Amino acid sequence: LSELLLALEGWTQVLAAAVEGEHAKVPKMHRSPLGEIAFWRQRCSSLSALYEQLNMPRVQNILLALQQHDVPLLSTFVYHFGELSKLYLEARDNMKFLTTLERNFKHLKDGSLETIIESLPTMVNGLRMVWVISRHYNTDERMAPLMENIAESISKRVKDEIKLSRILSIEYPVARQLIVEAKTVLEQWSEQYFKIRKRIEESGSDHRWEFDRKALFGKTDYIAEVCGDFLEIVDALYRFQKFLGPELRTVTEDSDGVDEVLR
Repeated sequence: LSELLLALEGWTQVLAAAVEGEHAKVPKMHRSPLGEIAFWRQRCSSLSALYEQLNMPRVQNILLALQQHDVPLLSTFVYHFGELSKLYLEARDNMKFLTTLERNFKHLKDGSLETIIESLPTMVNGLRMVWVISRHYNTDERMAPLMENIAESISKRVKDEIKLSRILSIEYPVARQLIVEAKTVLEQWSEQYFKIRKRIEESGSDHRWEFDRKALFGKTDYIAEVCGDFLEIVDALYRFQKFLGPELRTVTEDSDGVDEVLR
């Protein structure tokens, strides 16, 4: 019995430390979408071995034997094991559902703007599925930060791609196409959200799809407006360049003057 008590004491200490360690990892409100998956994957990996070992038949037999001796420490062990089980099963469930969105999240990070446009409908519909089916991402407290992180990732990708200095240094057709794609990405984000929201409402579900619109679309809508301004800029410059072309030089016989206006 003394050996069993020592084993129980050791297991209890390990469990308590593991649970405390996971609780110390405060979820970051501004994780990237891929970081969200990485968080749950790491937690699942950290706890799976311990959870599985303590569910082995040999361990369960020892616990049954200790129950018969009314060991006070057993209740402490059961409490910590219950906490660990909740953390592990939640992490496993979240990882399973969020992994279905991993490909779309990778597109947000590394894909072209065209690829992001193509994947947005699938991604937002995937978020709906997670919202409806998942046992843990079916609350505003979990889903809202994830969607805000997606909006932030979209904003960052567009800002990285659309820099005015770059836009003004490349050929007009390329610059215009880039801006149009960026603007479409931003507009598709809100358009797909409201399309899914309408679909959920029409289904008669009591589970509402309503999040803070300013948090989700405040920045993306603003950047879309700026992209519209950039389009006006490159279009105006293109028209000036066409107007101040060879024909005007021929008519005015003042190439230096045309060059000065172009500069």
